Amino acid sequence: MRANELDLRELLNFQPDTGRLLMGSERMIIFRVLAFANLRRLLFDQLGHQTARALLLQFGRLCGEGDFDAIGGGLIWDTPVDRAMAGPVLHAWEGIVAVVPDTEIVPGMKKMTGIWLNSYEAEMHLAEFGPASEPICFTLQGYAHGHASKAHGIRTLCVETACRAMGDPVCRWEMRPDEEWRDSSAAASLREAFATTPQSFERRLEQQTELVTRQREAMLAMSAPVIEVWERVLVLPVIGALDSVRAAAMTEALLREITHKRASHAILDLTGVETINIGTAEYLMRMVQAAGLLGSECLVSGISPIIARTMIELGLTINIRVFPTLKSALQYTIRERDGRRP
Repeated sequence: MRANELDLRELLNFQPDTGRLLMGSERMIIFRVLAFANLRRLLFDQLGHQTARALLLQFGRLCGEGDFDAIGGGLIWDTPVDRAMAGPVLHAWEGIVAVVPDTEIVPGMKKMTGIWLNSYEAEMHLAEFGPASEPICFTLQGYAHGHASKAHGIRTLCVETACRAMGDPVCRWEMRPDEEWRDSSAAASLREAFATTPQSFERRLEQQTELVTRQREAMLAMSAPVIEVWERVLVLPVIGALDSVRAAAMTEALLREITHKRASHAILDLTGVETINIGTAEYLMRMVQAAGLLGSECLVSGISPIIARTMIELGLTINIRVFPTLKSALQYTIRERDGRRP
C-alpha cells in the first residue's frame, strides 16, 4: 500500500448504536477543536507555561507512537517510505495539519525539513491567546518526534523553526536524529520536556503552588502597610476593597506592630476606600476592638460622604473617635502625647 492511498474513511468502523468508533481494534473519538482549545487554556492557566508545554509535547509524542503502531501493524506497505509517511497522511485526514516535506522523506536521513499547512494548534493559539512570542505547535512537534523515532528506528527530534502564531507565513519544522542537534537550545528544551516524569510534574506543580503562595503573601503584606509615623503612633492606610482574607492579614499586621512598637494610638485611614458594606464595617470593628484589647486607642480617619451616607442607610454606627482627615487624626494624637485634651 502506498501512503497516498491511505483513506481514513475505509479504515473507520462507525458503530453509533454502541457509541463507538473504531480504526481496526483502536477506539477513536471525534470532538470539536474548541473543546481541546478550552482544555489547552486550562492547562496554561492552571499549570503554567512550562508544565503545560511539557504535557502537550508528551501527549503529541504518545499520539505519534500510537498511530505508527495502529496503522502499521495491520497494513502492508509498499516501501519503508510509505510507512514513514503514513502518519503525516493520517494527520491530514484527521484535520490536524497538512505535512508538506521539502524533499521525500527516507528512513535514515540525517535532516528533514518542511512546513505544516493549516496547523490546528497555531489557529487555536491565536484565537485563545493572540500572537505568540515562540513557536507553539507543541502537539505537532511531539507527534513528529514519536512517529519519526519509530519510523526511522532512532530517537529523532522535531523543532518548529517558524510558526503562524508568531506572525510567520507558515509553520516550518526541521527533524534530525537527536545527536545531530548537538548544542541546540531548542533541542535541549525538547529533551527536557520529553524526560519529564510524573514525579517531576508533581514537583513542578508544588513549586508553582509555592510561588503563587509567596506572591499572594507578598501582595497581602503590601496591602496592609503599617506605618509608624512617630514613636508609638501607627497608621494603617486602607485602600480598595476588603475581603475576609485581606482583613485577617491587615488585623494580624496591625496587632503585631502594636505589640512590637507598644503603640498608644493606631489610625485606620479610610481615605482610599470608595465603598463600604456591612461585612467591611464588621471587619473594621473587629480590628478596632482587637487593638483596644492590646491597650492601643484606635482612631478612624478619612470617611467620605458616600461612605457616611451608606453607613447611615445600613444602620451602622462606629463607637470610636472619627476624624475627617488623616491630618486631623494625627493632630489629635499630638495633643494626646502633650497631655492636652480637645
